[in-house]
Amino acid sequence: MYKEWNPTGTKKLVVLHGFTGSPRSFERVVEMLSEDIHVIAPTLPGHGKITYSYETMEMHHQINWLEDFLQQHQLKEASVLGYSMGGRLAMGYAQEFPVKQLILVSSSPGIELQNDRDARHEADQNLAEKIRRNGLDWFVSYWENIPLFESQKRLPVDVQQMVRSERLQHDAEQLATSLEDFSTGNMPSYWNELENYHHPVHMVVGELDTKFVEIAKKMSARLPNATLRIVPNVGHAIQVEIPQMFATIIEDVL
Repeated sequence: MYKEWNPTGTKKLVVLHGFTGSPRSFERVVEMLSEDIHVIAPTLPGHGKITYSYETMEMHHQINWLEDFLQQHQLKEASVLGYSMGGRLAMGYAQEFPVKQLILVSSSPGIELQNDRDARHEADQNLAEKIRRNGLDWFVSYWENIPLFESQKRLPVDVQQMVRSERLQHDAEQLATSLEDFSTGNMPSYWNELENYHHPVHMVVGELDTKFVEIAKKMSARLPNATLRIVPNVGHAIQVEIPQMFATIIEDVL
């Protein structure tokens, strides 16, 4: 499943959403883009009602899934934008299939130290089991109150409700499996690969998202062909908090 906008546009952009997100995550942004930008946003494995035929949702299988999707839709020359979890997939994919332009929003190349990866994987497994036990409503209420999304509480009520309804559209078991298999603790660390990636990488991060600001600065220092934009007074989900500015950033990059 995927959503598509401006199909006659000459600039192709593939958009990969974050955990608990969907192609709807970028609707308000896309509406503000010029018609010259052809946007395709697939539903990522473990989300929505997607049919997923690979053995696991681990990184190597999701890379193969994304390659099949891009081949099928003739998008091998497209730029790729990944937000958060989608950014991790975009980064993993680009290690095997370098892309025209990589736009990473609030993203990480993984966790460097094995002990830290193990601890994160265990924590995500525990949370996945709670999703299975307590259900999707419980998880969404928990998830929307983690510190990562604190700045979203400033948004209008209708926008917050829109985000919540998007998160509630998923299947609890599939979401739990995604959390386990595609955990930051279960994926490879790409930190040591960054210096060898010479294609353009554009990083965007919200000023209030201090953890990811530091990650982005560290990534920028290692990538040979990178730009970094820190957006003032916003948090992790920049496209949700300030869609107009986010659309302008995409226009500038493309």
